[in-house]
Amino acid sequence: MPIASNRRAPYVVKDEAGDPVINPATGRPRYSVILLQRLLPKGRRHDSERNLFNVSAAAPLLHEITDGLRARHSGEIPRVPPRRSHLKVDDLKPERYLLQWNQMVVDR
Repeated sequence: MPIASNRRAPYVVKDEAGDPVINPATGRPRYSVILLQRLLPKGRRHDSERNLFNVSAAAPLLHEITDGLRARHSGEIPRVPPRRSHLKVDDLKPERYLLQWNQMVVDR
């Protein structure tokens, strides 16, 4: 999963009735964030075909993976090229991937 193209989409938190939840300390509506990631869907071949996917539920695990990779690689997440046998090898550039094995992209 490439990590360079994530976004945050803020939204107002609402209760079960659909009314905004008010922060008692400020008197203003409470906001939260949906984490979106631009991922290349199966069968697509070019970076311009990436779509936004909601990865909010996975955020704590993705942060843990990120911290582990940075600890092992001098504070950086290494750039990983696609395998030469990968169908999209001519279309994709090396990227920083969270899900990799032995510095190769995990694409299965």
